Amino acid sequence: MRFDAQALMEAQRRAYNFLAKKDSTMPDGTVVPNKYYTPESSITESAQIIQEIPFNNQSSSFIFDYSSNAPARTNVLGNVNLGKTQVFVIYAIQLLLGQGANANTRIYRSRGVTSNDDGIYNSTTSMKIESSTMIDNLNGHNYRDVATNADEFWAEAGMTLINPLRVVNGEIGIFNVTITLLNSLSGVVITPNMFLSMRLHGALGQAQGASQR
Repeated sequence: MRFDAQALMEAQRRAYNFLAKKDSTMPDGTVVPNKYYTPESSITESAQIIQEIPFNNQSSSFIFDYSSNAPARTNVLGNVNLGKTQVFVIYAIQLLLGQGANANTRIYRSRGVTSNDDGIYNSTTSMKIESSTMIDNLNGHNYRDVATNADEFWAEAGMTLINPLRVVNGEIGIFNVTITLLNSLSGVVITPNMFLSMRLHGALGQAQGASQR
């Protein structure tokens, strides 16, 4: 999905301010401390948390687990997890298709190697945090970007911005993103050693809370 640099910058700024702002003033004038307050020196942006799973033609849905029990990084899965004492303010979701069995040498694209691989984009995305569905029915075609040069790649390829922001911490028991196919890929030949890399972009901080300012 293409968007201008201004839109991305504004999304990043909102996420950063969410952590850096010490207080919020309610309509009645009441000042409420920000429980996610993080000193500017402890905020990283843009940060990513990543979960990868194999792409095959046998599944109708693909679930990426970001909870406190999320799979760790391996030589096969290029995962980046959220620490249990960290807070993360999400402003964008990115889906890349990775080609290669080893996470360290995997090639990532915002499109399939073949038209069959592009079947993943005929889908919807949802995000569930604890008992709430925070995002639902996000169109999978938003993730597909095809560059003029087949080998070109840029940081925002395959990314879609979300609003309002979603806030999570590393102790959440249920936190997943699910891609649900609209049509089965059964019988469709997928490029070998393909992986789905779901990347959440945001501001990362070590929350200090109102009592540690």
